[in-house]
Amino acid sequence: MKQCFYIIAYYLHDDSDLNLQKIFLQEDQAIKYGRKFATKYRNTNVNLYKQLIATTATVEFVKVLKPF
Repeated sequence: MKQCFYIIAYYLHDDSDLNLQKIFLQEDQAIKYGRKFATKYRNTNVNLYKQLIATTATVEFVKVLKPF
C-alpha cells in the first residue's frame, strides 16, 4: 500500500500567493483541520493537496475545503 501525506494550503482573497499551513499523514485529520481553519479565517480559500511519499512524486490537488 502506498502512503501519502496531505497538505493544507490557502489563498488570501487579496493575494495570489499560495501559503502552506500544515502537513498531515491522515486525510481525515487534514480535512478537519482545514475546515476549522477555513471557518476561523473566512477571507481565505483553503485547499487540500496530497503527495505520495516517494522521491519522484508530484503534488496533486484533492479538493477545496469549505468552512463548517
